Amino acid sequence: MIKHLSSCVLLSEKGEVLLGLRNDFRVWGLPGGTVEAGETFEQAAIRETREETGYVVEVVRHIGDYHRPQAGRVQHAYIGRITGGDPSRHDWETDALGWFAPDALPKRLAPAVKIIVTDAVAPQAAPVQREITFSLRQRIVFRLLIAGRTLYQRFVRGPWSNQRTS
Repeated sequence: MIKHLSSCVLLSEKGEVLLGLRNDFRVWGLPGGTVEAGETFEQAAIRETREETGYVVEVVRHIGDYHRPQAGRVQHAYIGRITGGDPSRHDWETDALGWFAPDALPKRLAPAVKIIVTDAVAPQAAPVQREITFSLRQRIVFRLLIAGRTLYQRFVRGPWSNQRTS
């Protein structure tokens, strides 16, 4: 079964992109996550962005769909525009927020972020469809990170791990 994820690229007036430093993997990533039952991909991008950044956004444009067949996932990416909110009210998943120039992204990036950001700032009329594959080494590292996150959430954070802290 394919898992669907949605994310939002927020661009400042200077063209910088907002990234969040993830609490679990300690990498910078786009706000986003799993599409919940009954949600559209756009609704999931809006909800996840609010949860992970504190910003209220509206979707401006569909960037594209990024198929990761090795992981059984499709990530739907959108450009969003901030309409309100408070960045100090993000959830526990995000340790910090930062604005970065698309050509000066941090080294520790979540998978596919650079590809999505490049597509977001490119002058394209239609959404892109990309297949993203990873080397065996990348897949092993990612699976170890997922296992570590699961253990951390289960034994360190406890049952409150999915609750907001602000």
